[in-house]
Amino acid sequence: MKKIFIGLLLCFLDLNIGSGTFQIDFLPDILGFILIILGLNELSVLSVYFGKAKLFTVLSLFFSLLFGLVGFLGILSPFILKPIEALIGNILLLSMSWYIIKGMLDYEVAFQKDILARSLKTVFKWFAGLIVATSLLLAIPALSFFAGIGAFLVYIFFLISFYKSMKLFYATKE
Repeated sequence: MKKIFIGLLLCFLDLNIGSGTFQIDFLPDILGFILIILGLNELSVLSVYFGKAKLFTVLSLFFSLLFGLVGFLGILSPFILKPIEALIGNILLLSMSWYIIKGMLDYEVAFQKDILARSLKTVFKWFAGLIVATSLLLAIPALSFFAGIGAFLVYIFFLISFYKSMKLFYATKE
């Protein structure tokens, strides 16, 4: 779980190297996805949903590499590349997160341990709704900006909730 948490942090944080049209910001995502994959490997014996989350994480890693390379080589205009990257990235991130939460819910049932997975699921629903709203409101920059701020705040809350669940997970294993 620790690897998944650190991976989620890295995927969320952007490190931009360069300026203007030359920017590289995919390195932390790649490291984050690798950590998530390693964490999911450890948890896959606890629920089939962790395996499904791993599939979406591998796809996220692949697309992060692909979009990073396409951006680096300048094959597509950033005005075309960024919306496509954001759409695919958000779909994969939401799918990956959903299956991680489903795996945590399975763990709670199988081992009769409460790790706050249900509350994490509730926070995830808010996060997913704001991500979708932000994507739909891209045509209206002011509304998209505020939805993005809301999504950012809910994502922080999601990470805090995930951290609490992770701590309970390790406490129940002792």
